Amino acid sequence: MKNMIEIRRYRDIVKETCGCQPEMMVENFYQNIGKKIFLKREKIRNSINTISQWEKERHNIRKNFQQAIGSSFPETKVRTIEKGELRKYGLTVKKIVFSLHKNHWVPALIYIPEKINVPACGMLLPAGHSINGKTSQNNLAVFYAINGYVVITYDFVGQGERALKDENDYVYAFASTAHNIIGVPMTLHNYNLNWFTIFETMAAVSILESTGLIDKSKIGITGASGGGTNAFYSAGFDERIAATAPAASVHSFKNYVYQDDCEQSFFNHIEMGLDYPDISSFLIAPRPMFIIANSRDIWDIEGTKYVYKTARKFYKMHYAEEKLKISIFDKGHSYDIEQQTEVMKWFNGIFGNRHDFVPFDKIEKKSFPAEDEIIVLAEKKERNFYLKNVLNVFKKNVEITKKERSYIEKITGELKPFTEKTFRFEIIDRYPIGAMQYYRIVFYPEKNLVLPAEIIIPPNPAGTMILLDEIRRTEKHQWQLEYAWRNYLVIRPDLRGFGETVLRDDWPDIENWCQNHFSGKSFKLFILCHLVGKYIIVERAKDILALVSIATERLKAKKITIWACGATVLPAIFTSIIDTRIQKLIIQDFLYSFKDVFEKSYPVWKPDNYIQGTLKAGFDVCDLCSMSHAQIEWKNTLDGMMKPVKKFKER
Repeated sequence: MKNMIEIRRYRDIVKETCGCQPEMMVENFYQNIGKKIFLKREKIRNSINTISQWEKERHNIRKNFQQAIGSSFPETKVRTIEKGELRKYGLTVKKIVFSLHKNHWVPALIYIPEKINVPACGMLLPAGHSINGKTSQNNLAVFYAINGYVVITYDFVGQGERALKDENDYVYAFASTAHNIIGVPMTLHNYNLNWFTIFETMAAVSILESTGLIDKSKIGITGASGGGTNAFYSAGFDERIAATAPAASVHSFKNYVYQDDCEQSFFNHIEMGLDYPDISSFLIAPRPMFIIANSRDIWDIEGTKYVYKTARKFYKMHYAEEKLKISIFDKGHSYDIEQQTEVMKWFNGIFGNRHDFVPFDKIEKKSFPAEDEIIVLAEKKERNFYLKNVLNVFKKNVEITKKERSYIEKITGELKPFTEKTFRFEIIDRYPIGAMQYYRIVFYPEKNLVLPAEIIIPPNPAGTMILLDEIRRTEKHQWQLEYAWRNYLVIRPDLRGFGETVLRDDWPDIENWCQNHFSGKSFKLFILCHLVGKYIIVERAKDILALVSIATERLKAKKITIWACGATVLPAIFTSIIDTRIQKLIIQDFLYSFKDVFEKSYPVWKPDNYIQGTLKAGFDVCDLCSMSHAQIEWKNTLDGMMKPVKKFKER
């Protein structure tokens, strides 16, 4: 029949073009970028065959590592304050707080054996992602102390006594989510959460050395999950750590780019040489390392084997092959007493520990402190004094920099080609509304990326309105219809990661608001882009530029206005900086100032409302707005807690 078009489903087009469903398309797009970077990095590793080449690469990776953590380093002198001690059968537990950054204190416990052979071996036990923090390491700490080690445990940001709490001591979030609440805003200054976690472990090394009880050449570290990651990275960063045993943590991005929380994810992680194969091969080797792995862990065991195989080449290069060990257990995400015992015996052999071995099940029950006995800051007054808002602490330690135009130039340089391209689009459905035509299209901003959009064209449009928000384009049709009836050509898309292309979510809001908000689909896409050296905000700006080109070149659109809400605001601002075809920008429900998230209590914005490095380069939201070629109208500007802010324009 005349004027009929073939109606096609968006999901079917994505399946034909990309080989997957829409909810997997965007993730697969960046996973493929990660695989290409990994292969490039692997080629570099494989080309290194001499000690001199190894030393050069080691220097480069260490430099990258320091840069990835942040540009400002803490004081070298660690301050400690004793807060009491606890005597148990066979050991003493000293309670302390220590500080490495200004106005920033960490509760810690030092376990000292009663029967000690001075100088003894030292052991650091960083906690995994347990909300209990250092107390989750209590049994293991006693195990080591009874076997002659001087042991230190301590609370990371968002864990134990440093859990994120309100004034009524209500805990905000799980440990890993707390890490994201703090770690994501830190990326605005180009810092990583390891500015806290690695440097606090380094401070713990200094504290062990200062006891006068240990042999400084015999300091070990072991932990599981997030604690295993810290053990691994800290050993790579601090050569005072003589041996490391990371458990339930070592993997690689060979087969999959894992979207772990902030302290496990650096910007441009793979290319910078910060994946496990590189750290183990160039920063830990040839010091002793024992990888404890599980065949049914949350990471691919083949990736763990790959790390071991890769590192073995470089241990062999140093004639230290016997210093690298791996044990694979038929377990899930685990570091149980069987594994811990094997690790302790390994450390005993490495360090020549002279203490008679005492199995865990032979330790007297009265040697183990109760959880309430090892609280360091028991009084609320003390907690309020020592445990400040971590983002406020961070802000006070960060250097203020002048504006760096090169930051903006790099972004606009990446976007400029998208203003010059001709983009393909296809009509897949059509529906007449009075004299107007309602089209459903798909467009292709990049290869292997197909996005949907709705278009309404009145008979004689007076202008063009591109409507952007975070929900599916097919919801609240009245928004696009309202402006179509006002005689606008209206385009409303699902930008990558929104609407039908939103990533799969393991934590729907109904289960846990905080986990979903700070560790869910928004975070996964933010951190996936982060790992492969991309800004999700810039990536979404590419989608908008594609639509502007389609509107002007193919639909003959004029007088383009973009109305952006929420997490689409920053992509729209960057689009209007680079593209003079946009005449007006309406921005609504957005964070008015990146600086504000460091002034309030813990912010409530999802990760894709931030763009890494902006504050480091000296630019805030208002500065970005001032670069726009478009006239800007502000609606409902919000602070870090999403509280309305008046007079944003004057600010």
